[in-house]
Amino acid sequence: MGKWMAIIFGIVYTFVAVLGLFMDNIFGLIMVTLLIEVIHFVVAILASVVDFIGKKSISNQNAAV
Repeated sequence: MGKWMAIIFGIVYTFVAVLGLFMDNIFGLIMVTLLIEVIHFVVAILASVVDFIGKKSISNQNAAV
């Protein structure tokens, strides 16, 4: 379940970050600033890295058995 959460989280944050590049106000909820854009891209990248590291450590554990 955890690996899917990182993938979904990364996809959603990437979508919001890209959407923020083209809109000033996302769905009337979030005022887009440079800081918010940077935070969304950093969180999306970190979620992708967590997913990649999780897959790598799981495959290493399976190889050791």
